Order: sequence, then structure tokens, then C-alpha cells
Amino acid sequence: MDEFNGFYGLAFGCPFEFRTGKCPFSKMDHLEVLEKVEWIDQLTSKVKDEIFLHHCNCFSNRELMLKNSYSLNK
Repeated sequence: MDEFNGFYGLAFGCPFEFRTGKCPFSKMDHLEVLEKVEWIDQLTSKVKDEIFLHHCNCFSNRELMLKNSYSLNK
């Protein structure tokens, strides 16, 4: 099984409902389903690693911002 299967899910949506302007996936949001799959399939492992690292950092930062916002509103 491909270790980057999670990329396909991220290609169709951000866990935070909207992507930031710096999201590598934002440049392919306009593509149709099969075009998104082809876009991912043509990426090298190095590029996939870089995109996944960006996603992990972005996710962590946004989650932390939500937690901080929630705790301020208590």
C-alpha cells in the first residue's frame, strides 16, 4: 500500500474546511477528480515528503490557534 494514500484525501479537502494561501494543495483545487489523482501520482517522493511536512506543521499550528482561542473564550 502506498504510504501517501492520505494525499488523496487532502486533495479533496482541508481538515479545517478551508486552505490557507500557502497550502500546496490550493493550486490544484480547481482540478477535476481524475486530474487531482494524476497531479498527486506525478509527484516525487521528495515533493510528497515536503508537502506532508507542510501539512503537519500547518495542522499543528491551526489546532494550537483553535485551542488558544477556545481557552480565551472560557
